[in-house]
Amino acid sequence: MNKAMADARAHLPYFWHVMTEAKNGEEEFSVKVRITDGKNTEYFWCTDLKIEKKVVTGEMATTPSS
Repeated sequence: MNKAMADARAHLPYFWHVMTEAKNGEEEFSVKVRITDGKNTEYFWCTDLKIEKKVVTGEMATTPSS
């Protein structure tokens, strides 16, 4: 799993490029993000991604378990 996460991080610039230059009907992109409060960590799918002024925003597509 650690290798998969490292590979995903390494390919993020390509992902953002493909998302901003979407063609051929590509329109639904999502990323999984880790959120931690220092003690607990959860992973969430984020959808409806947008990049404006180098800031990425999105909608949480999953519900927290705690």
